[in-house]
Amino acid sequence: MDPYFPFEDAVERWGTTFQRLNISYRSSTVNLDLLDRTGKYSNGFAHWPRPAHRDARGHWVPAVANFTSLATPDAVGSGLKALKTLMHEGGHAARFANIDPFCNVGSPLFSQERAPTSVALAENQSMFLDSLVKDADWLATYAKISMGQRSHGNLLKKTFA
Repeated sequence: MDPYFPFEDAVERWGTTFQRLNISYRSSTVNLDLLDRTGKYSNGFAHWPRPAHRDARGHWVPAVANFTSLATPDAVGSGLKALKTLMHEGGHAARFANIDPFCNVGSPLFSQERAPTSVALAENQSMFLDSLVKDADWLATYAKISMGQRSHGNLLKKTFA
């Protein structure tokens, strides 16, 4: 699948997918750290130095989110690996960027990965979004080589059967 999912297209495909799904980050700042390197923690993850919240006056304060991936651009499969991680961690970032506390108390604790948020709830959107990378309809739309040629349906069946 490497010809259809080169590493250099991963960010664009992630962004296009989220745009078409009408997923936004509500004016948040999202910092990406996509490349594997010596000393980097061996996992994709997201965290929020500033969670989205409302200040004491009730004004919206957008989140600052950071998330990582572990792709080695010249490795076989790096494009799909980076894309799946972008979809998953980008799902976390989008979810927490859009949480608006139900009461205007100005506390950022309402938009954190703490109670009452459960792991299952936090993973629900992200797991759905990263599963799109294996969805037949999604693949038929996005699996194409740089010259725009779409992948053959039999290749997709063989690859993801």
